[in-house]
Amino acid sequence: FSQMLNDIENEYIDIDCVAVYDSSRFSRNEAKRYNAEELFEKHGVTLFSLLDCIPDDPDDAFLFKGFNGLFNESFSRKNSKKSALKLNDIARQGLSTGGSRPYGYKSIDAPISYGGKNRKVLAKVPEEETIIILIYKLAISGEFGTRYGVKAIATYLNKKGIRRKAGTWSSNDVHRILKDPIHMGTRIYGKNRNRPDLNSETIIVPVPASISEETFMEA
Repeated sequence: FSQMLNDIENEYIDIDCVAVYDSSRFSRNEAKRYNAEELFEKHGVTLFSLLDCIPDDPDDAFLFKGFNGLFNESFSRKNSKKSALKLNDIARQGLSTGGSRPYGYKSIDAPISYGGKNRKVLAKVPEEETIIILIYKLAISGEFGTRYGVKAIATYLNKKGIRRKAGTWSSNDVHRILKDPIHMGTRIYGKNRNRPDLNSETIIVPVPASISEETFMEA
């Protein structure tokens, strides 16, 4: 979507219309829709919708798309909130809410279901747990009793041929592990949502720990 708007604005492409299945697929954010259509008008691009009967008269079309856009955004916000509340409840049960796999963990079938559906929980990956423990040890006492910084730890791991699935280690990779409380058995859910009104509640999800809280704080 952003790439299309950029190409139209900079005249990288020469088009006279954009067709969508229905207007909600174009944008469910009214401010973004309005700004996009202003850009369309400036560059002679018309928006067509297969399902929506957009009036031919420009003033009627403006009113129709405004009302329709507000309805689409309201519907999207309600769905987003409903989904967030459901995921909060899943997290409270100690179940996995999906997303990217934290280093050192894998998803396995949960012993309980939720809403009639099979769910997952996080379990440790032994070979990765060994590396996590090593990273914290190096951060606290290095090889010979002196603390290692994240760059030194990444260099050490790479020189020893210790690899991640994604390849070599970087300072950022090490930093993320050292700062993530999941490794002491505490997964924090709900703190990075896009909508501030859905960030009022963070949920602590217990997971198997690789290190102690004392080790986490010391590192």
